[in-house]
Amino acid sequence: MKFTAAVFDVDGTLIDNSEGIYNCIRHALQKMDLPDMTDEQLRPFIGPPLFESGKKILMLDDENAERFVTLYRERFSVKGYAETRVYDGVKEMLDRLQENGIKMAIATGKPLQFIEKILPLFDLDKYFCGVHGITFTDHESDKVTFIKRSLTDCNSTEEKTLMIGDRHNDMEAAKTAGVFAAGVQWGFGTDEELLNAGADKLFATPVELAEYILN
Repeated sequence: MKFTAAVFDVDGTLIDNSEGIYNCIRHALQKMDLPDMTDEQLRPFIGPPLFESGKKILMLDDENAERFVTLYRERFSVKGYAETRVYDGVKEMLDRLQENGIKMAIATGKPLQFIEKILPLFDLDKYFCGVHGITFTDHESDKVTFIKRSLTDCNSTEEKTLMIGDRHNDMEAAKTAGVFAAGVQWGFGTDEELLNAGADKLFATPVELAEYILN
């Protein structure tokens, strides 16, 4: 077996939380008297840290980007976290990996407090020996550090571990941490984005990913 551990991103990889994310961004935009945006315009918000996206996409200064994040979390903590679905095939993939002795952890740019509410909704928490996310005071997601902590959680090495995600920041963190970068095509990033960010291989379905890890 070429791998002993798998580190997963959450949004766009295990779950589709786009409805909750979009609704919470629109809540923040409305509260700040900013123009509404289409779903297509909102897609780039999924993945990178929200503070960073507020500055880059909405062109907000630090103070207003902070307010944007606060207003987003205001709704997400009550409603948005539950506006979620698990991607088809993900639970079957996790079951198969667990049954075959693959240790699994999470490295996400989402606040840990939200992840700890979402995972139990779908009985996903039972699969992971470590869950790493940002705090409410963080403005940046240090996925490299999260991956390294996951190696310890899973008692694995860089050569035996892969980082699985759907956006450029997942692939970049994997490369910096020295682990295999697995890009999933069912999430929110494009093939071009993933490959340009250093993806070693792209996977079309959870079944295909599980087959690769186990064989």
